[in-house]
Amino acid sequence: MKKLAFAVLALSLIVLVGCGLEGKGDAAWKEAQKHGEGTSQRLMKQKEAYLAYKAAYDKAKVNLKVSTKLLNSYLMASIARIEFIFGETTSANDPAVKILRKDIESTLKTAQGISDDVRNRYARFLVSVAENYRDNEDISRAMEELKNARVFAADKMIPNMVESEAKAEYAKFQLVSAQEFMKSIDAKKKTKEDATLDYIRAEYYAQAALIYDPLNVEAAKILNITRKELIPSLTAYEAGITEYIDTALFNQINSDGVLMAVPTVRAGKGTTILEISFYNNSFNAVKPKPAMFTLTTTDGKEIVASDVEFEKKVLEQKYDVKGKLTFKGTISKDKIKKLSFFYKRDEDTPPITGDKYFQ
Repeated sequence: MKKLAFAVLALSLIVLVGCGLEGKGDAAWKEAQKHGEGTSQRLMKQKEAYLAYKAAYDKAKVNLKVSTKLLNSYLMASIARIEFIFGETTSANDPAVKILRKDIESTLKTAQGISDDVRNRYARFLVSVAENYRDNEDISRAMEELKNARVFAADKMIPNMVESEAKAEYAKFQLVSAQEFMKSIDAKKKTKEDATLDYIRAEYYAQAALIYDPLNVEAAKILNITRKELIPSLTAYEAGITEYIDTALFNQINSDGVLMAVPTVRAGKGTTILEISFYNNSFNAVKPKPAMFTLTTTDGKEIVASDVEFEKKVLEQKYDVKGKLTFKGTISKDKIKKLSFFYKRDEDTPPITGDKYFQ
């Protein structure tokens, strides 16, 4: 009987402690609302509320069922806290921001009874993170944060609108860059090497524009021109694009493990021969075989090489090696869409790929 009475008393004390902490949080949060946005008094009271709610939430989570009121109060105070810290640091990688974000998102993903106001406020915070990346021209991370915002938002309209605006703005920015390099080629008498670099740059920016606006007619037009001009050349983006902020975007465009140039296409009776330069930009040497090379025609046909011949039996990394590919059938240059390379050494190793587009 004494043990039972002790257990009841202990449980009552836990409830009282929880209620006391939550009440302290309520009082601090209410007091915070009396002060203007961004004032030191408001921020101090919001922090006090956050600490009280977190303590109450942690205790209730371990010992009791968390009430819907406490859950939403804890989350709202946590979001206010992360908004303040991010506003001060403007860094999503700040340790305090990362810890708070992990706590908030794990709760949003698992807890029941979270209000739409809480979900939308956190989504707005993620939109602000996205806009910070956008201001710093890191559009890939901006898009990732907007994707996260949609996951947590009750109302998807805000992140969707911001994403649409960001894509349109960035596509326009990339298109302007592509157009400037095309004008530079037309306006100046350049060496073949310099002109090639400008075509590479224009092609890069045209592709970037199309990633964010796939229906952009001007970008598609530039891309078609540059691809045709660069058929005889290795399209080495690393040589042309030396400064960039958006690493993910650069890696997405510069994803080929091998680079190929096709100076000559000879379409004879029943066979087509491509004289190529092959640059192995991967981490593995390659022994070339016909099955590794495929031509795709403009009408969608795929033709695997029937024979390959290179200056070297093994194509080592970081070497430009001349070779000759033979395909069955008479295929004129203007009917070729792309030349593709594919090699997979084993199941545990990622494949080495590369595409040389003709148009």
